[in-house]
Amino acid sequence: MSDNASPEEVAVRSTALKTGVSRITLRGVPHQAGIAARFFREIGDQQINVSDIIQSVSNGGSNVTMSFTVSSEQTARARAASEDFVRQYEGSRIEVTENLARLRVVGMGMRTHSGVAAKLFEAVAAEGINIENISTSEIVISVLVPAEQGPRALAAVRKAFGLLDEAEDEAADGGALEPDLDL
Repeated sequence: MSDNASPEEVAVRSTALKTGVSRITLRGVPHQAGIAARFFREIGDQQINVSDIIQSVSNGGSNVTMSFTVSSEQTARARAASEDFVRQYEGSRIEVTENLARLRVVGMGMRTHSGVAAKLFEAVAAEGINIENISTSEIVISVLVPAEQGPRALAAVRKAFGLLDEAEDEAADGGALEPDLDL
């Protein structure tokens, strides 16, 4: 990767890995206006920081599945708050997946380069690592992988995107840590 390239010319400029991540999923919550707002207000009022919020509609539009991530330190509190919330809705439940790592690739060039997500997914799959969650924005793709496989996934992705110099520079520092981007 050329340091002189414009931000749009390079699809992925950096990668980051954050360990100590848990995913909480609420299933069977009614698909009603304001449900997500109320739930995340309750979470926020308890000083729980969340990231990677994903919601999808299921059951012909009557229910939603909402997933989000929290740090391992906040998992117990987020679990309790989520359990309290779903008790209000018959048939709703939560699932908690711990010991995850969030791998992010970042680049302004993602807006103009196709196939970036496929390249990321292929690099991780080539290592035999299952992706547990995917979330994207215009310039960031985040995937959750089992924590013990995070460093291997990070190395594979850096290699796939030609970021080996970054990997070598950061290896001496213990690898790139993801900055706190919690919502």
